[in-house]
Amino acid sequence: MAQEKSKSLKELALEAGIAMETALEAVRKTGKYDTVMLNIPVFGERLEFYQQVISGIAPETAPETEQSAEKKTDSTSPVQPRKPKLSKQQQKQKEIFKTKEFLKQCTEKNYLIIIDTCSILGKGTIDGKLYFSFPLFMKYAESVLKASGKKIIVPYIVREEMRRQIENKPGTEEAERSTRMLAVIEKWEQKDCLQIVGGEEDWNHDYSPHADNFLFNKISEFKDCGQNTLLITQDGGLAGDVRNIMNLQHYGHKKSIKAEIVVRKLDIVTGVLRKPKLKKQQNKR
Repeated sequence: MAQEKSKSLKELALEAGIAMETALEAVRKTGKYDTVMLNIPVFGERLEFYQQVISGIAPETAPETEQSAEKKTDSTSPVQPRKPKLSKQQQKQKEIFKTKEFLKQCTEKNYLIIIDTCSILGKGTIDGKLYFSFPLFMKYAESVLKASGKKIIVPYIVREEMRRQIENKPGTEEAERSTRMLAVIEKWEQKDCLQIVGGEEDWNHDYSPHADNFLFNKISEFKDCGQNTLLITQDGGLAGDVRNIMNLQHYGHKKSIKAEIVVRKLDIVTGVLRKPKLKKQQNKR
C-alpha cells in the first residue's frame, strides 16, 4: 500500500482556512457555533499566520503557541530551588537591617528626621507582653546616629502634648504612657541621639492643641528652604498631607527648589520603619 504523501504547511493552511470560513459562515447565519469549529486545530492566533502563508508573505513555519511555549520552557529551564523560609527572628533581623540602611541613606542626604507624638506613644503586645515601639526604634537607630552625628528631632510642641496629657488626664493610660516615654526622650537626649527643637512660642501659636498643623507648616517651610525631611508618624491623614506638599504649585510653595519629603511609621511591635497608608485630607489646614 502506497504511503500517503505528507501535505505541506501551505496546503494544510489552505484547507484550514476553507474550514474556518465554512464554520464562520455557519455562525453568521445561525448565530450558533458549529461543531466543526471544535475540530479545527488552527484557529484564533494562527488564523492571520495561515493567511500570510497562503499569500506567500510568511515563512512556512508554524508560530509557537502559548501552550507549546510553556512546554518548551518547562522542558528546557532548570528547576529553581525554593528559597528557605526565614524564621520569625531572621525576618525581624532583616527588617531591622533595612531600617538601619534606610536611616543611613537619610543621614547621608542630610535629612531632618522628625518624629510625631503618636509614634512616640505607640505600643503593641506579643503574648500579653507590652512593647513600646519608640525605645526599640531608638535602639536600632543609635549606631547610625552616632556615626553620622545626626539626631532625631522631637519638636517642643510634641513633648508639650505629652506633658499636658499627664497634667490633664492623671491616672489614665495616656498619662502613664506619656510619663514613660518622656523618660525615654530624656535618656536619648543624654546620649546625644535626640534633640528637642522649638520653644513655648510654638505652643502658643495657632497650631495648638495638636502638633499636626505645626508639623505640616514647618515641613512646608523646610521644603521651601531646600531641606530634605523624614517625618515619622502613625497618622495616615498627616502623612498624606505632608507627602502632598511635594505636589503643591501654589500658596507660595517654591516648586523649583529641589527637596525631598519622606514619610514613615513605626511598626507598633518591632519598632522598624514601614511605609504608612496615606489618607486623603479631611479638613483644610
